[in-house]
Amino acid sequence: MVESACAGEGVGELLQGAGAGGGSGLQEELTCCICCELLREPVMLECLHHYCRPCILALWHRDPASACCPQCRHRFTRTSLRNNHLVSGVVARVRGAGNQELRHKVQEELSDALRSHRNQLEEILAMMKCDEDKIVRVKSESAELQRRVSSDYEKLHEWLRGDEQRLLQQLHDDTATVEERLRRRLRGLNAARGELERVVADTETSLQQLRRSVMVETRGLCQRVQVDTEPVVSVDLRSARYTGPLQYIIWKRMFHSLDPAPAGLTFDTNTAHPNLVVSEDQRCVRESEEQQCVGLSPARFSQCVNVLGSQGFTSGRHYWEVSVGKKTKWDLGVARESIDRQAMVKLCPQSGYWTLRLRNGNEYWAGTSPWKRLPVETRPQRIGVYLALEDGQISFYNADDMSHLLTFRQPLTERIFPFFSTCFGDGTNTEALYLCPPPVTLPPTEPLT
Repeated sequence: MVESACAGEGVGELLQGAGAGGGSGLQEELTCCICCELLREPVMLECLHHYCRPCILALWHRDPASACCPQCRHRFTRTSLRNNHLVSGVVARVRGAGNQELRHKVQEELSDALRSHRNQLEEILAMMKCDEDKIVRVKSESAELQRRVSSDYEKLHEWLRGDEQRLLQQLHDDTATVEERLRRRLRGLNAARGELERVVADTETSLQQLRRSVMVETRGLCQRVQVDTEPVVSVDLRSARYTGPLQYIIWKRMFHSLDPAPAGLTFDTNTAHPNLVVSEDQRCVRESEEQQCVGLSPARFSQCVNVLGSQGFTSGRHYWEVSVGKKTKWDLGVARESIDRQAMVKLCPQSGYWTLRLRNGNEYWAGTSPWKRLPVETRPQRIGVYLALEDGQISFYNADDMSHLLTFRQPLTERIFPFFSTCFGDGTNTEALYLCPPPVTLPPTEPLT
């Protein structure tokens, strides 16, 4: 009876000490101060402090003479321990509640992790879908480009095959003509041989008769036999049409089948800034310190030394080349017809300009906003500009070796004109810009002589 009362008193103190702290305070009160874990086989000392039976026994076993409470240091004359079943029950309930709380906590953490992982999975799936769509698009674009490349080469192959067949047929006809002339000559020579053989036989007969009689008429036999034969036939087929610079000749003839072939553009003098001087053939433009006597027009550039090409394009593929020489600054490209030619604007796609720009003699820039520096290793002497309106493509090339420099891709919905700017001279940028004429070519059907 005394033990039960003491045990109840000990539990009351535990609960009273944990009342203010809730579940966490009770768990602290039911924790063994030796092992710092919830009490296992809880026992109560005479000072009403509780410990795990294995913990307190192990402590006292090391020094039986100094058995005391680890918390209050109260010494005991005997080491009798009393099991506290009430505390054991409370510990069991707290342990169960802790496990439940732990389960809730772990469940929340796992739920958060699951949501995070699902979000990551959705992001990965979205990226995979995006990449798969890109693969489909790349395959489609690749197939279209393969078709276009094959089509372009097939056109050249078709032209070359046709031209080859024409040339081979011409060679065959020339060979047949020579053979026929040789056969006619052989037939004539064969007839002459027969006639000569007959004359030789007659002459031999006459000689035999001459030995018997000198009265035989020999005047006709002494005359030279006249034989009609074909003139000497030349058998040399190695004429210039077959042995000349055949590849170069074919290339000049093949030029007419190119699409697009280099266009012969001219500068539009009605759009040229007053400080620009355009040559009579409209293929050369340079800056002048003095303004030209030109009329005012909304079509004319008034702020910068710009000029447009005379030819505008609304469809198709077009290519032209500009000789830039050793100029240290220039802007080249295309512009929309609707650009404001009286205002000072940035040369960028948003303003209707798609340009390649040179600054400081060796700095090449894409005319974007902001500018983008381009890694150009070899300084071009000529710039090639390619315009494909249906594809929304403007590309720039080093026309010396046809290496690619820059490409813009944007829908082109209105008339597009070639654009040129000499940029201000400043004493060091005085060279002119030249529009390269198409190479001199041969008509595709002109015979090779």
